[in-house]
Amino acid sequence: MVGFTADELSQVVDETVDFSRIPGVTKSQIMDIMERYYDGYVFSPESDEHVFNTNMCQVFLKNLIDQRHIPY
Repeated sequence: MVGFTADELSQVVDETVDFSRIPGVTKSQIMDIMERYYDGYVFSPESDEHVFNTNMCQVFLKNLIDQRHIPY
């Protein structure tokens, strides 16, 4: 796996993050942060679609879930 599309990452967030356990944090916030830091990989000159770094997204989400706040 080389990266998540925005739709795939959105689905991963839906499937892994229980927002009831992280007060004050929204999916929109998470997606904005992840787009800012982990989006931008393009593996083909013919592609306009960027992908998110899979490993960095997984680490971010794990820390979010474990720490119950946005990891900075």
